[in-house]
Amino acid sequence: MLPRPKASIVEQDVDDGLLLLRDTGEYVVLNSTAAIIWKLLQEKSTLDEIIDELCVIYNAPEKDECRTQVQTLLNRLSDGGFLSEAV
Repeated sequence: MLPRPKASIVEQDVDDGLLLLRDTGEYVVLNSTAAIIWKLLQEKSTLDEIIDELCVIYNAPEKDECRTQVQTLLNRLSDGGFLSEAV
């Protein structure tokens, strides 16, 4: 299972990305690709579904590289307190 965005996170679209604000005042600005991944976390059930969608959007043949980059982003967002633990 994927981690999910915490319900307390406030989202705001910004130029070429997305601002995420925690209730603690901490925030992160996601670039456009990371913003797409954030949105997909709310729609998809598995990491493979996110990878497949990104490969279609960006016409990327290298699923392994895509998986590594997505997992790195998820780890950073989780460590920053923006994601709930996967169940």
